[in-house]
Amino acid sequence: MVEGHDIRDFSLTTHVVHLPDGLGIHARVADAAFWATADGSELATGRLVSVFSYDVTWDYQELHPTGDELVYVLEGDVELLLDRGEGERARQLARGRAAVIPAGCWHRVAVHARATLLFVTPVPATTEHRSCRAG
Repeated sequence: MVEGHDIRDFSLTTHVVHLPDGLGIHARVADAAFWATADGSELATGRLVSVFSYDVTWDYQELHPTGDELVYVLEGDVELLLDRGEGERARQLARGRAAVIPAGCWHRVAVHARATLLFVTPVPATTEHRSCRAG
């Protein structure tokens, strides 16, 4: 967290940024302890900004019931596989492209070339996960 006029830099590959409903910005180390408490009261509103790299296609789907999620491809080539109850539908995303995943839509990422993605995810962090359905 930036206190007063103290300014520090950090990496979005090791930190997440919480954008609460107010105008504050809070950087947090994205370690196991953070993710274990990510649904805590300090993250009750707003959005989380995070960056992750992937080499393989997700073997699970996730869903954000509380709001839309933005995904932006920093590097690589992926398909978003979106499932609104009628099976997965692919949406190609190349470097520099973004998409909004609607609240309540199951989704995962198919990786065609090592990819680094930036996510803006709604909080509270009530993300649901499930194993992929065959086919």
